[in-house]
Amino acid sequence: MSNYLPPRIRANVICLLCEDYSAKKEYDAEPWKRLARSVWSERIPGDHHTCISRHVGELAACINRMTIPDIQPADSRLVAS
Repeated sequence: MSNYLPPRIRANVICLLCEDYSAKKEYDAEPWKRLARSVWSERIPGDHHTCISRHVGELAACINRMTIPDIQPADSRLVAS
């Protein structure tokens, strides 16, 4: 299993990371660019639990921005492929 390399997918990847995880290399969106045609990354306020509870409004707004067709969010980061 450790040698498994998944095939490329014909999809866009949206990577939403809480503030706690966004600085950790193991949660970086960079590796996804080898698998997807485009990768968008954005930081969500809070930690792993509060980003979906206390900061649910910010999370919902981010998801809305990221999923509107044909709009590139100005405040998110496109990970070049």
